[in-house]
Amino acid sequence: MIKLYEDMLSEMAISGYGDWEGSKSMVSTISSIPLKLNWKYLGIIESRNKDKFEVYINSSKDVYVCGNFVTFESGDTMFEVDFEIKLNAMYILSKRFKLKNLMNVDGVKVNKDKQGQGIAIAMYKFLVNKEKLTILGDEMQYFGARRLWKRLSASEDMIVDIIDIDKDEYIERDVLLKHGSKDWEFDTRVWSYDVDKKDIRTVLKKII
Repeated sequence: MIKLYEDMLSEMAISGYGDWEGSKSMVSTISSIPLKLNWKYLGIIESRNKDKFEVYINSSKDVYVCGNFVTFESGDTMFEVDFEIKLNAMYILSKRFKLKNLMNVDGVKVNKDKQGQGIAIAMYKFLVNKEKLTILGDEMQYFGARRLWKRLSASEDMIVDIIDIDKDEYIERDVLLKHGSKDWEFDTRVWSYDVDKKDIRTVLKKII
C-alpha cells in the first residue's frame, strides 16, 4: 500500500501570512500494486543527512513522489511517501518565454517528520537536472515555500529568473532571492501581501 500522511505546503507571488499546514488528518492509502504498475521508478535522491529516497512519477506524468517501501511485522509492505509534488504543463508560457518543459507547481505535500531535511530541495534539483523540467513558482507562496525558493536561488547547479507573465518579459535573470527568518522579511521584487505581484513569478531552471 502507498501511504500519504503529509502536511500540505503551498507553492502558491502573493505572500500568505504564516505557513498553511493543511489538514492534520490527510491520510489515504492506495495499493502498492498500482504503484508498481502505473508509477515509473526514476531514481534516488538524498536528504541533507544522506538518507536515500526512491523517486516515482505517475502515469499522467504530472505527479512526482519520493519515499521508501516499508515492510511491517504483519508482512504488509507499504510505500511511505515523504514528498509529493503536482505539476501542470504551461505550454503557452513555455513558448512565449522560450523555456523548455515549463511546469507550474500546483501543490506540494511533505511528511511532517521529514521537514527540514532538504528533501524538497533535493526533489526540485532532481526535477530540473535529471527530468529536464523548468519550474514556475505559483501565484501565491507561503513562508516555507518562499524560503525554499531563496535556497534554490543560491544553488550552484541551478538558476532562478524573475518574470512578468502578464507583460511577457524578464524582470531579472540569475537572481539570489532574499528572505529572513520572519514571515514579512521577503524579497519585494517577487512577493507582496497584496495582489500587485500576482503576475510576477520565479522560474527555476538548469544552468545551460
